[in-house]
Amino acid sequence: MATRDDATSSYAWPERFWVRANLVATNSGATAGPSGTSIDLTNREDRDLLRLIRQHCDALIVGASSIRAEGWHLPPHGHTHVVSRGSPLPWNSCPDASRVTEWQGQANETLPVLVTRVVGHLAATGSMSILCEGGIATVRALAKARLLDELCLTVRGASRADVERALQGILPDPTGWSLASLTESDGGSTIFSIWRCVTGVHS
Repeated sequence: MATRDDATSSYAWPERFWVRANLVATNSGATAGPSGTSIDLTNREDRDLLRLIRQHCDALIVGASSIRAEGWHLPPHGHTHVVSRGSPLPWNSCPDASRVTEWQGQANETLPVLVTRVVGHLAATGSMSILCEGGIATVRALAKARLLDELCLTVRGASRADVERALQGILPDPTGWSLASLTESDGGSTIFSIWRCVTGVHS
């Protein structure tokens, strides 16, 4: 990957309301490995990038299934908002429940409608830098609701074509997205990319 200064510049949060997702995937778009979690797909550089991105987020959005599968990973400063439509959360393992809000879906409420409620609350209460770390259903819901500005996508592959295949496996309509940055690492076997929505978001 590029130097830390380059990465800090590329992944800096804009000074406006911004909703960003961060995912690591295979070239087929799978975001979990044999263990059922993303840990099988990550390496040191991925984890360094994740820490860089989440360091200054005001709020973290994450699906309840991700919490149940991967455990709690609260950001350094921001509040965590968990979108939940199923089984109870593992509150007994949460390191600081005062920094977590659970948003339970209402009767007949789709996931895009639920995440719209969450993002609307964050916008109304002054949050600016919103990070979603998955799962993939939550990222898709944000995109479908036209609330996602940016997708930071790390792909295990060897070409831009691999990245584009992964994007197509993640987003419901990848045609509205433009590549803003692409950096290779590990001799080209890992690609860090930034995709931005060009069709108008938050509308």
